[in-house]
Amino acid sequence: MSEETPLLRIVHPNGGETFLAGDTVPIIWDSHGIFGGGIILVLYRKGVKHLVISPGCPDSGRFEWRMPESLAAGTGYRIRIRWSLHPEVNDFSDADFQILEKQTK
Repeated sequence: MSEETPLLRIVHPNGGETFLAGDTVPIIWDSHGIFGGGIILVLYRKGVKHLVISPGCPDSGRFEWRMPESLAAGTGYRIRIRWSLHPEVNDFSDADFQILEKQTK
């Protein structure tokens, strides 16, 4: 019996998207061979860790993230996903996405 090689892959947001600060954004991923532990989701900006989105959600393939309204508008944002039991099993968004400032009425 062969073991499946663990894999995590970000599907959304994976680059090119634009969101408004304060929006609820679905973070979607594919996974294989993940057993136990949790999925850690982290927001990076320009290659620097910016915010822990979830310190350990279930491996359900989807997490609904309510973006803080305080996030700075701009580009250079990416999501990193990693397995809590084996941090080497991880993935980043393939390209940057953009956050726009929420418009007030």
